Amino acid sequence: APQAWVLASIPQHQNDKFPEASLVNSLVIGYNRALLSWYDVSPDFTDRRSQTRPNYMTLDDISNHLVRDVLETEIYPNRQPFYNTPARLTVLNLAYFPNERGPYNFDVQGESGISAGIDENGYLRNPNSRWAGIMRDLYLTDFESSNVEFIEFWLMDPFVYDSTSTGGDLYFNLGDISEDILKDGRKSFENGIPYPDDPTKVDTTQWGIVSRKQMTTQNFDNNPEARKRQDAGFDGILDSTERNFHQQYLQNIAQLYGTSSQAYLNAVNDPSGDDFKYFLDPSYDEVRANIIERYKKFNGTEGNSPLGEENDLAYQAVSFQPDMEDINRDNTLDNYEAYYQYHIHLSPDEMEIGKNYIVNKVHSRVKLANGNYGEVTWYQFKIPIRKPDAVYGNINGFKSIRFMRIFLRNWQNPVVLRFAELNLVREEWRVYQGLLIEGAEGSTTP
Repeated sequence: APQAWVLASIPQHQNDKFPEASLVNSLVIGYNRALLSWYDVSPDFTDRRSQTRPNYMTLDDISNHLVRDVLETEIYPNRQPFYNTPARLTVLNLAYFPNERGPYNFDVQGESGISAGIDENGYLRNPNSRWAGIMRDLYLTDFESSNVEFIEFWLMDPFVYDSTSTGGDLYFNLGDISEDILKDGRKSFENGIPYPDDPTKVDTTQWGIVSRKQMTTQNFDNNPEARKRQDAGFDGILDSTERNFHQQYLQNIAQLYGTSSQAYLNAVNDPSGDDFKYFLDPSYDEVRANIIERYKKFNGTEGNSPLGEENDLAYQAVSFQPDMEDINRDNTLDNYEAYYQYHIHLSPDEMEIGKNYIVNKVHSRVKLANGNYGEVTWYQFKIPIRKPDAVYGNINGFKSIRFMRIFLRNWQNPVVLRFAELNLVREEWRVYQGLLIEGAEGSTTP
């Protein structure tokens, strides 16, 4: 489920791709983070009978392959649906915008050897050099005992509308992944922010503030006003404070492009770039935003846990738990990295069985919401986890695989990756590691 994933920490030990990852408590660490949203498209949009779909959206809009409902029979045409009604699949959508600023990215002029800066509209220059990712903890960590052998998923053809795309890279990491999203060596947890503000109870970092106290609970303060203050994102500060805290960032943009530039206006509204906005927010109606645009701020952490009485729409909260740099909720900040890496280069000319771990494909002809038929190809990927493309840090075996991270890099243009059935797959049979030659294991012939 999309809710299980959080904003990824920067991959360490890969100086060729992430030279900034060796820094600590420096804003430069975030200079290449681009915008990535992850979600399952709500039936509020895709259900033909929906009463909440914006008036300007037509059935053609919800028939677009990149947002439409996906039924089980599309990928598994021979599977018999219960009650003859095909089930709707939960699709993990990753919408990546390599030229748009991600959260906690304060790049302006660029940093020599690291980043390329922004233009007057706030877009990131040299999108190929940018990255974004998500990560999660794994419930099943002993891959040896449980005989987990593959990362397996179905991916809708990401180039269904763009057959000339230059493509880009998709990476999977398995192992020990840092929970230190804002890489400062401190554990950020929203419910640690004191209310009223008390400077003696917090420490200041390059990004914002972190609590000095130990985390004793994983819930917000019961006081509604305190909760509003605590729901500030990983940096611990709200927009009003961010404007002062990141004054230098705003001044840099103003000096370069002026205070009337789009780059400045975007930045001054949300200096840290971490605001949450619900996909049915009325402001999206005013600009007639499409479905993909409506999810751009859906994964923001500032303001993503509002109380019902704040806006009469309790369902606008995506989480009732505080955001924290403790993905597996074990009350410690894991910031050590040692992991296996698996690489897939996605491009129109490499979507073939036998390449890039692709083992199967299904060409679907589906009836769309607008009554027409559409065609698209789904590809099944099967990545053998014991054959990584690279190994980083000190990791041996598969007895303790606690985290997974997915990240994208080297994309020139935006892309939407639609994952169906993303799973870690066990094998019923185990690979016999010995030699099948008589006497090879020290046995004697009778």
